[in-house]
Amino acid sequence: MRTYILADNQDITREGIVALLKESGLSDRIVEVKISGELQKN
Repeated sequence: MRTYILADNQDITREGIVALLKESGLSDRIVEVKISGELQKN
């Protein structure tokens, strides 16, 4: 499984990417974090 990390604070970009993932049936794999330290937890 591939992992993509999007470092973007633009809500419109993030929402667009989430919408594309939902169309592709991959929305169940989305994990959002607020700070980089949270990436290790997921």
